[in-house]
Amino acid sequence: MVTSTVFEQPHQLPVRSLDVTGPVLVVAPHPDDETLGCGGAIAQLRAQGVAVYILVVSDGTQSHPNSRQYPAPALRQLRESETLAAMALLGVPKNAVTFLGLPDGAIPPLHSDAATSALDRCQACITGISPKTIFLPYRHDPHPDHRASWQLMRRAAMALPHQPRLIEYPVWDWDPAQRGNLPTGYYPWRLDVSAHQVAKRAAVACYRSQITDLISDDPSGFRFTGQMLAHFTQPWELYFDPPTSAPDQSLGTEYFESLYQTDPDPWGFETSTYEAVKYAATLAALPQPRYRNAFEIGGSIGVLTAQLAARCAALLSIDISPTAQAQAVQRCRHLPQVRFELMNVPQRYPDQTFDLVLLSEVGYYWCWEDLARSQQLIYDSLELGGTLILVHWTGEVPDYPLDGDTVHNAFAEFAHGRLRHCSAQRTERYRLDVYERLG
Repeated sequence: MVTSTVFEQPHQLPVRSLDVTGPVLVVAPHPDDETLGCGGAIAQLRAQGVAVYILVVSDGTQSHPNSRQYPAPALRQLRESETLAAMALLGVPKNAVTFLGLPDGAIPPLHSDAATSALDRCQACITGISPKTIFLPYRHDPHPDHRASWQLMRRAAMALPHQPRLIEYPVWDWDPAQRGNLPTGYYPWRLDVSAHQVAKRAAVACYRSQITDLISDDPSGFRFTGQMLAHFTQPWELYFDPPTSAPDQSLGTEYFESLYQTDPDPWGFETSTYEAVKYAATLAALPQPRYRNAFEIGGSIGVLTAQLAARCAALLSIDISPTAQAQAVQRCRHLPQVRFELMNVPQRYPDQTFDLVLLSEVGYYWCWEDLARSQQLIYDSLELGGTLILVHWTGEVPDYPLDGDTVHNAFAEFAHGRLRHCSAQRTERYRLDVYERLG
């Protein structure tokens, strides 16, 4: 279903009942998202006697960063009090609301350096509740805090002995200037909340800091427009059933285009210390000082491409996302030895041979069948004595067909009689293996 139908013609979407089991956890990136996106569902569940818990991830203090009347500590207290008042109207007791207090505008994404502490706190919260159903912000929401909240909580949920049902709710995709494409596999639907519409509107009204001029001494401060608020005060709410994990299907262009169109650097390739250290280790592990003809599978926005080019007389970098590759082309415009192509391996593969093939943070996007096909194509294109280097994140990944260790173990099995294992590194966060083609 196209995005315009979902957000511009929502009345065409099916209406479904809220058939969930408790306990229920509602995750809000900021104080107010839980009410705007899920206020009707919260009231409905509480009326049915279902236990509902609220987790507010950030402190919300960047809505009015220049206010002297409400400096950050006062604004944090104000926004927490607004949430507690709203939840009381919807039937959620104070002791069922948790404020993590992570920095507004800087909730760390899962692969970032600051994610470890945040993930530990998310896991402690989710383990204590052990929810059967979790309402999460839409994973591709234009706001980075919403995406990071989804990543942290989805990863935290993997520690549970059972896997809860996930329901995602959009917020900033209601703004046509920010909205991206709805990836394949999402199922949008509406929940009838007309019986609780009055209570939800009263709860929304509790957020005076966000919908009125209560904080009047910061001209740059945030305030919801009436047009935006209208989307959240309808007699229905919009939800997405996310795609189910599909280990028999590789992630495709739509998945990555949605990420790059909402965030030009979704994994922090330009800014992450983790990425910088990993790139340095990758280049240091190359057994040859120079390569005649190199092939980089999944060059993304070209940060590693530009560094690798210094070791190559010729380098072909491919990706399946036009948005990502456009950045890579611009970044490497001063490097004539670098050539770019849009290409989806293993559906397409270059008709040439290479003395270096680099597979960095790509293999776990493939399903088993595509991984096996890619292994053979890579081997066939690798010249005698040529180098194959593999680098992958080893943490658990919530929505990829495979994981880093699975990819590297599969190559280790494939290598018998074909490739010589030259070196290996394993850190707390990634795994690196270097192979040389045998005769």
